[in-house]
Amino acid sequence: MIHVYTAPMQPATKWVDRSSGHPLRGGWRGGAAIMCQCCWQKRRARNCVVQCFYDGLYVWCAPGKGCKDPAKIAASKRREFRNRSRGNRLAWQRRAVAKTKGAS
Repeated sequence: MIHVYTAPMQPATKWVDRSSGHPLRGGWRGGAAIMCQCCWQKRRARNCVVQCFYDGLYVWCAPGKGCKDPAKIAASKRREFRNRSRGNRLAWQRRAVAKTKGAS
């Protein structure tokens, strides 16, 4: 059986690295701009979470923030849909209808 280790998510404003034996405390000011590794965009530290591993510190957008914000995801899908050519839009709609009929 395989076990995949994952460190718990911690707020980027106040985190503790326990992987080296003794705890190391760190964090950024809430308004500091830090680079997130999930979308490679700079985000405010208050909107990020951190995972501390023995080989590095990983910064991600917090759930519901940044690239994980449901409103941003929906806006991105709408923008992608609007930018399609008319023929592609019709084909996309046909596939969506066929998929829902197949699921019923």
